[in-house]
Amino acid sequence: MRHLFAVSLALVAGVTAGCLPDVRQPTAPLESSLHRSREIERDLIFIDSAIIERPANDDFCNRELWDSCNEQSIGLERAALLEENGLRVARISAPLPSRLQVLLNSRRNTIGPRRQRARPDQSVSVAVGPRRPKMVLSLRGSDSRDLDLTDAQAHIEVTPSLDEDRLQLRITPQIRHGQPRARPRVEETPDGPLRWALDTREPVESLDEFTLDLPMEPGEYLLIGSRGNGPRTVGPAIFAYQGDGVPVQQLLIIRALPVGQGNNADDVDQRTAPLALQAGYSSARASRR
Repeated sequence: MRHLFAVSLALVAGVTAGCLPDVRQPTAPLESSLHRSREIERDLIFIDSAIIERPANDDFCNRELWDSCNEQSIGLERAALLEENGLRVARISAPLPSRLQVLLNSRRNTIGPRRQRARPDQSVSVAVGPRRPKMVLSLRGSDSRDLDLTDAQAHIEVTPSLDEDRLQLRITPQIRHGQPRARPRVEETPDGPLRWALDTREPVESLDEFTLDLPMEPGEYLLIGSRGNGPRTVGPAIFAYQGDGVPVQQLLIIRALPVGQGNNADDVDQRTAPLALQAGYSSARASRR
């Protein structure tokens, strides 16, 4: 804590003394700021996510659900790589299977439901699995490698983009590990000007080998989970764990909703049904980044 406080003082002193580049911009007129706010709102994309947690031997999450999905939409080569590493990714169209919707609406089976706001090419992150004192992974493929990380937490990074209003999601597994490190960074305020901020995130190991770029149709959902039970295989290492002595698996469900031109972001937020209607979602709506 003392180290972080010292770094914060040094950062403030550096900005005051002119040691860091000046990232300030001239104050924009009110009319210009309002126009920019409308442009930003038009480009907003809601990223809904929820995690279903079930016993590791649950037949619905292991087989039945995936039989109703399109796992080949990611391409045969990528599908083979994911399968070798114990990962499963599929697109599924609305309406969701009734059994899946029941699980989503269950407080007992659904954890961590939230809605995040992003703009095109701005990433959001969803934590999956518990934080572990030690995580050992064997990544298989053309460039196989092993990871041995301490104090590790798995995340799925989601980056939306719009190409002529066609939505695409980039999905990348990541492992955050170790102790947070303080570092200065430049960020953009909601009204446009730049400012200095202090970033205190942990080191990140990005599993870029498994990055997927997926075009999404309106009303589609993305399912991400694991297959097999190899303890060092990527999928089970991220999505499976021992819960009170019972093997548990997790399944991540993602939906992206572009606000769209001419719409108000708060209105869209209020009128679109969340993924996990009964799972405490009201306390997690539309977190702002």
